[in-house]
Amino acid sequence: MLRRLKMLFAVLAVVVVAPTTAFAGGELSQQNKVELQVALMDYIEANSVDGKFMHFNAADQTLMGLFPASLHPKIVRTSTVFFLCADFRDAAGSMVDVDFVATKGPDGFIVFQAMLNQHEVIRAMKKKNA
Repeated sequence: MLRRLKMLFAVLAVVVVAPTTAFAGGELSQQNKVELQVALMDYIEANSVDGKFMHFNAADQTLMGLFPASLHPKIVRTSTVFFLCADFRDAAGSMVDVDFVATKGPDGFIVFQAMLNQHEVIRAMKKKNA
């Protein structure tokens, strides 16, 4: 399923995206947004087993298998990182908000961390960088 979504984003990148503009100090281009979403899907796929995104909760020392539900189109940018959000469901079917942290590397965007139910961190960083 994630591969189909990647293909959809790739098609949208070719069809919809106007010439790209650098994001340094400005708005993210459609191309950058698509690249970030593809990096997110790659991260989720690389950290999934049998269709479940695996996350270790250090606070209660449990391994969680979460099922992808939807990706949010909004990307929050601070001076150093990008935040992407997705909805997942746990084994009981309850919604779990997962925020992913990404940065721009020499070969494109890379997602390097997942945070569960920590929107307050993003709000604080947005306020700090406003």
